[in-house]
Amino acid sequence: ISKDNPYLFSEDGVIYQRDPFTLVRIPPAYKGKLKVLDGVTKVEWYAGFGCESITEIVLPDTVTEISHHAFDGCKNLVSIQMPAELVLINGQAFYECEKLQSIVIPGKVERIESLAFSGCTGLKKITFLCKMPYIASGAFAHVAAEAYYTEGDPTWKDGWNDYISNLTWPQNGPDDPNSGKCGENAYWHFDPE
Repeated sequence: ISKDNPYLFSEDGVIYQRDPFTLVRIPPAYKGKLKVLDGVTKVEWYAGFGCESITEIVLPDTVTEISHHAFDGCKNLVSIQMPAELVLINGQAFYECEKLQSIVIPGKVERIESLAFSGCTGLKKITFLCKMPYIASGAFAHVAAEAYYTEGDPTWKDGWNDYISNLTWPQNGPDDPNSGKCGENAYWHFDPE
């Protein structure tokens, strides 16, 4: 990409759009940790599709949207730092990121679209810092993680759906007489059956 290009530029082989400031494409051979430039507001469709050698991604807090298939097939991705301003995680954004171990869904997330984390079979822990977002069909398909939300948030009790029933919820909600908290990060649940 020419330095005079008014629309795109490249840094360490990663292609960015100038306005709006967007991550456009990561080279498929990119290895190790990727720290996306500060100020980026969107990760474009297929930006990191099939980048199998990326192990860690750090997104700046300015990112509000992760597009469809953005990191689909990043099979060696172990961790991702989600941005504080994130609102939307589109369909298949992290599809089959098999080695991803845990994620924290930031407080402003409103939507997690279909198959966003489907096939993330290594995912063991999901922490929701947000109110109950819209969670589409299959968003967490083939995921057997423990999931946590902010204790006492009534949106989780009212917004429950079958699309997240495959996850394990140690809290089970603040009004469940068969569940409780015993310690800072320990929860119990009595199954009467």
